[in-house]
Amino acid sequence: MALRKYGVDITVAGLCGFGADLICQIGIDGASLDEIDARRLGAMTVFNAGYIGVCCGNVYATYPYWTRKAAKFLDVAAAKSVKNWPAGSKFETFISLLVDNIVHVPLIYVPTYFITVGAMQGETLSQSLGVLNSQWPAPAVTTSWAFWVPVMAMNFSIVPVAFRVQVVGVANFVWTVVLDYITHDAAAGGHGHARTVEQEG
Repeated sequence: MALRKYGVDITVAGLCGFGADLICQIGIDGASLDEIDARRLGAMTVFNAGYIGVCCGNVYATYPYWTRKAAKFLDVAAAKSVKNWPAGSKFETFISLLVDNIVHVPLIYVPTYFITVGAMQGETLSQSLGVLNSQWPAPAVTTSWAFWVPVMAMNFSIVPVAFRVQVVGVANFVWTVVLDYITHDAAAGGHGHARTVEQEG
């Protein structure tokens, strides 16, 4: 069952990453079919499949642990029974959002994205770190909060645990296209787009 779930998560995330970058390159950047940057397309597909499809589910699985720790530290009523709280409780949603947006995204996801995708596109580590330094924390982290905090609030509060990674994959499809449009427009018509962070995590 676990392997099947990983397979579904990886497939959904990878296809969404592939589709979003294809739309970005053709529909926004204006590339023809023979001008598609296959290396970029492959990098986005592999990163989305690997990080969203595999890593995100494992990261999210730790959030109930941090919820219990926070409840005990804050002496929240009924903290002793917090292990049995249902997924999606208001307190768990709040703590999950804090951990996701203050720890996971800025300190783990964003650096991993720039270094990994940069390497797959042929950048050296110093080049990838240079791009990261120019994008972190703004706009890579701060811009993403406007989209991902509401999305993840819904994800952690009403979406069943088994489907949360797939929701992130689909939401990332939308976010990637929107972000590419914004960065392409800001570049005043330059071909291609500035590599900015594509997903919350």
